[in-house]
Amino acid sequence: MIPALGNVCQIMTKHMHMLVCCRNSWDEKILVNDYILEELKFWYFECESLSFKRIVPMNRMPQRVIFTDASQYAGAGFISNDNKIVHFMFDDQWKQFETYTNDSRFASVIRDLPSFVESARSSATIKKYKCYFKKFEKWCNTCSLECLPATITTVSLYLGGLIQQGSSVAILDSSFYAIKWFHDFHFKHNPCSDKFLGLIYEGGRRLLSKPIIKKEPITPDILNRIVLKFGDSSDLKKLRVVVLFLLGFSGFLRYSELANIKMSNIEFYDSYIKICIEKSKTDLYRRGNSVIIAATDESPTNFQTALLLPDIQTQIDTFNKSIIKESQSSVDEAAAELSHIFLSAATNSLKKK
Repeated sequence: MIPALGNVCQIMTKHMHMLVCCRNSWDEKILVNDYILEELKFWYFECESLSFKRIVPMNRMPQRVIFTDASQYAGAGFISNDNKIVHFMFDDQWKQFETYTNDSRFASVIRDLPSFVESARSSATIKKYKCYFKKFEKWCNTCSLECLPATITTVSLYLGGLIQQGSSVAILDSSFYAIKWFHDFHFKHNPCSDKFLGLIYEGGRRLLSKPIIKKEPITPDILNRIVLKFGDSSDLKKLRVVVLFLLGFSGFLRYSELANIKMSNIEFYDSYIKICIEKSKTDLYRRGNSVIIAATDESPTNFQTALLLPDIQTQIDTFNKSIIKESQSSVDEAAAELSHIFLSAATNSLKKK
């Protein structure tokens, strides 16, 4: 109605919207107050006298005017100047699948569909969601409220309680997205899509946020001291730690990526080693990636000098001017190009030894 009648639609329906948002269930009986009565009287008596903007051209008056509305779980409609009214509930999507479970053509697919849906998130994320939704479910049972589907009011009260308790931003995030994911998974109307609830969530994040105290980075001097202390050790465990430090620092690798490196993932060359990273936090689709670690001498001086060579500088300038799109393939191509530049510089530095 806003495109046709303007902002009066928002102004003269705000109390009705507030009442609808505060109900405990979609079919709960509600008490109409004086403010809502005034809004209903306004639309009943003044609607036809309001100035309006024609949205689509209309050459003649329609024979029938049909009013319809629907949500993710129900729909209704009626015909103007007619007593015919229709309303219905949508069936649960998983129940619709059950009708095909006895069909040999679809039985195996239906059996695996839940696991396909869960694969949209990592196993660790699913485990975290289940943990936090159980806490929400326990709270709902204590308060005699329904958790699935939950109303906007129920989720608002739950998140508001977490904010009042001074919970961390991580707990608030996990709770919000756990509730959202479970409603999506069960094809229920998702209260987390509501704008009012989104404002509560964003406000809570701002209130609970604390200044980030960044950890001090590991410097080359620290690495040198580690190598001098443990590099000549005959203890393989100590040597393993030294190698993990050096590989993680030079390859910008996370611990999870370091811990999963196998001997078959490493290829040795004259001027560099190539490490295949089979899975990574940033590699959502498990395409795999390779990290090039160039060989250098004991001092970084030659490598730094090699970076200043004209041909290397030309490659760096070209890379800086390139546009990296927000896609996995574009990022992979940029990483490969940058690895090639550093590999060329490392090769030049070794020639000067």
